[in-house]
Amino acid sequence: MAWKQYLNKINSSNKKRDLLHEFVLHLLLIKQFDKQEYILENFHDDIFDYVHLHSYLDGFIFNLIDVIISLKTNDKSRAKTIFSHLDIDKITDSSYCDYYLIFYYLVGYNIHQNTTRQKQCGEQFKKLAKESGFNLFNRNYLKNYF
Repeated sequence: MAWKQYLNKINSSNKKRDLLHEFVLHLLLIKQFDKQEYILENFHDDIFDYVHLHSYLDGFIFNLIDVIISLKTNDKSRAKTIFSHLDIDKITDSSYCDYYLIFYYLVGYNIHQNTTRQKQCGEQFKKLAKESGFNLFNRNYLKNYF
């Protein structure tokens, strides 16, 4: 029901970017990878055209979704390449940054083979999870998200 309402709203809007952030967070939380992929495929060009204003955070969100979809389809090489280009320093001033950083570190934890780097991502995830106050973001969530 909410998905259909969202699609009706975003399809009829000329400000698709304004309808992206919060809904994508919900899809990340509930692991709706097929819906994330739909957004990636159907709204990327509308948001990143030369007419509409967009930010680095918008690019970060789409790339994060792309990394997640790549991991889900076992395209780890693509996931690692895209992930390596995400610059978290550019999103630290955004009102949504903490939530996207939680998923950035969650993905980093699952993508890195180097145990030191994996541990760093895990620690950052736990730190942000504690600061957010959401009990959902625990060690079990970190390990079993995918």
